Amino acid sequence: MRILTVLILFFGLAFGRNAYTAVNVKPFLWKAVKNKSTIYLFGTMHLPHPVANAEFQRVKKIIDSVDEVYTEIPLNMFATMAIMQASLRDDNKTLQEILPKDVYDKLQMQLKKEAPYLNLKAFDKFKIWAVALNVGLLKYQLKYRYIKPLDKQIYEYAKARGKKVGGVEKVEEQIAIFDSFSRKESIEILRDGLIQYEKNPKMIEKFLNCYAKGDGKCVIEHFVNSMQNSTVSQDLKKRYLDTILYKRNIRMAKRIAEIVSKNPNKKYLFAFGAMHFLSKRNVLDYLKKEGFKVKKLLF
Repeated sequence: MRILTVLILFFGLAFGRNAYTAVNVKPFLWKAVKNKSTIYLFGTMHLPHPVANAEFQRVKKIIDSVDEVYTEIPLNMFATMAIMQASLRDDNKTLQEILPKDVYDKLQMQLKKEAPYLNLKAFDKFKIWAVALNVGLLKYQLKYRYIKPLDKQIYEYAKARGKKVGGVEKVEEQIAIFDSFSRKESIEILRDGLIQYEKNPKMIEKFLNCYAKGDGKCVIEHFVNSMQNSTVSQDLKKRYLDTILYKRNIRMAKRIAEIVSKNPNKKYLFAFGAMHFLSKRNVLDYLKKEGFKVKKLLF
């Protein structure tokens, strides 16, 4: 169960109209070259769905052609265990005790919509951000339990083919992002998310349609338009975007440059959530500043 990176695309797009530059790409694949170094950059999705299987088949040739493959974090058993452990609270309280009544009631209602046979008590020990990132995904995790998220498929296939695999971020770094928000702020984000789920229950499906078409403009415009009425404070919106997206884009680009500089004659694939390549101040922009020449590719 992907707790941290799942739907970072969605949560980023949920916070305002001015956050993104619309870029129309088909598919979400770029090639960057600097001197003898060649890298491919692929925008992924983080939830189980048949679209993931279709996109994986399209990117397999790229994986076969490179020497090393990197996702946002290492997608191995140790990372999964670390994420699960870091997602738990240690205050010995229930969600009903720590959440305002209106938020708890909305959360319970949303859970029953997604998985009627589950009880909210199953989430009692989870941190609020972990609950927020998972409740809207339950129906996909349950319905498509035999389908792995796209980045997980890429990572495991590359490893099975003998490629060197890894992550450009540490699990601890991603955990720290979500832990940096106070309980009050996490509740504010959760409340807003639940309101938006209620107003637009098909929002994830609409995103998936945009992603399947490789239409970056569609991805951006749909979510920006549907989420522009967010109830989250302006200060929190700005800080959320800076923390979740913009600062990470800088870190990701620097890590890419560092990895490539060690073995410049190898070929690489970096597969991150698509918004890291579509936002303002995106990874591609920073790679250009590092001297890479970047162009879109078609399969």
